[in-house]
Amino acid sequence: MNEKTRTLLGFASKSGSLVSGDNTCRAHMKSIMLVILSVDCSEETAQHYKKQYGDKCYQTGDRYELGIAIGKSPRTVIGITDSQFAKSIERSMAGSVDEM
Repeated sequence: MNEKTRTLLGFASKSGSLVSGDNTCRAHMKSIMLVILSVDCSEETAQHYKKQYGDKCYQTGDRYELGIAIGKSPRTVIGITDSQFAKSIERSMAGSVDEM
C-alpha cells in the first residue's frame, strides 16, 4: 500500500466515510462503494466481497497495515462509503496493487 492510499484511508476514517471489520461491512453492504481487503483475509471472505463488488474490490497490505492506516486495531476488511473518497482511493491504488 502506498503512502497516498494510507493518507486517504486515514482521512476517510476521521470523516466517518468508512466502515471496518467483516461483520460491520456485511451489515452496511448497500452503502459501500469500494472494498479493501487485507492479503491475509480468509479465502471465504475474499470470495464473498469479490462476488458482491467485482472490480470495486482490492486486496492490499496485511491486517495490521490496514488497521494502522485507519487508526484502529488490525482489520481484514475496510468499506468506503463516500463516493469521492472511493474514487480518490481507487486512483491512488491503481498500479500499486493487484485488483481481485
